[in-house]
Amino acid sequence: MSTKLSDMRILMFTRTMAMGGTEKVVLQLCRVLNDKVAFLGVMSCGGELLPELDAMGVPHFGIPDITDKNPATYARVSSELKKVVRENGVSLVHCHHRMAALYCHLALPAGVRAVATAHNVFSGGRVVTRFLYKGMRVAACGGRVYENLVGYYGLPDDMVKLVPNGVPGFDGGIVQIPAVAGCAKGVLKIGFVGRLSEQKGAEYLVDAMGILAERGVHARCFLVGDGELEGELRERARRSAAVNDIVFLGRRDDSQNFLSQVDICAMPSLWEGLPLVLLEALSVGVPVVASACDGILDVLRDGDNGLLVTPADAGALAAALELLCNDASLRDRLGAKGRSDYEKEYSFETWRERYLDFYREAML
Repeated sequence: MSTKLSDMRILMFTRTMAMGGTEKVVLQLCRVLNDKVAFLGVMSCGGELLPELDAMGVPHFGIPDITDKNPATYARVSSELKKVVRENGVSLVHCHHRMAALYCHLALPAGVRAVATAHNVFSGGRVVTRFLYKGMRVAACGGRVYENLVGYYGLPDDMVKLVPNGVPGFDGGIVQIPAVAGCAKGVLKIGFVGRLSEQKGAEYLVDAMGILAERGVHARCFLVGDGELEGELRERARRSAAVNDIVFLGRRDDSQNFLSQVDICAMPSLWEGLPLVLLEALSVGVPVVASACDGILDVLRDGDNGLLVTPADAGALAAALELLCNDASLRDRLGAKGRSDYEKEYSFETWRERYLDFYREAML
């Protein structure tokens, strides 16, 4: 079988193309591969990023949500996968969700390869996970994800390749966001970017802002994102002592532009793979306060290129934010070191070359 990139016919298979970290990785891979392979397509249940695929000329094949356990969904998705592979001569399917890997086992014709990317650290389901990834090369998006796959799940280490996430650099063309730019002089701006879900821990940031307000710290928090907990978080903010200093900006697609306009990035996540938002913050030199969990620990070293706090601890988060709010030199030092680490380890160029090698190896 040919290992030339130009001969490959690749289908990205993921749950959705909504605005999230996994979906951004899929989009980045499409940008890298679109002019290098013979065919490139994406299969998912759709989402806000479809116009970007369309702008690149990358076809999208719509299917039901692959997490739906309805037997009719299994039948429909399996049938569509077989059809797309057959009609487009697909030689490699790249799975970005464990259920996508299951469908590859159920429906891929003989001779079509499947690979996967693991975007998060998981627990439980060891036997099932080993089955889902059996025979596949798997890219781990960070060191903790690699250890999870090899150490916890027992996947063969020669089948798992560490491909740390990377993000494109920011061009510096800042477009001011009125709500952020309108902050009074002397008010420190704290930014959060992420889905308003349990995983991202935004409730602890809202509570930490209340603590800061009670201590008289002049700070305002801007939350970018939406999700299933938005209503609950807005109500939590209304009950907070910081009610006037917690601003919900909704979903945006300009993370680096936004992060360039705040003084501190807060990441109170409960679990992560290797979050793109963290790398985006480092890329623009904004200091980060983050939970000491999973993939965040692959990147941040407490007091060196960021501050780490105990997950699910609003008090610890408030203390770290207060420290940064009161120390401009510390903010500058952490931001500069984070930017340097991004350029050395997490640049888009480095990530791109690692993934191209991953594809070549998968077709050997």
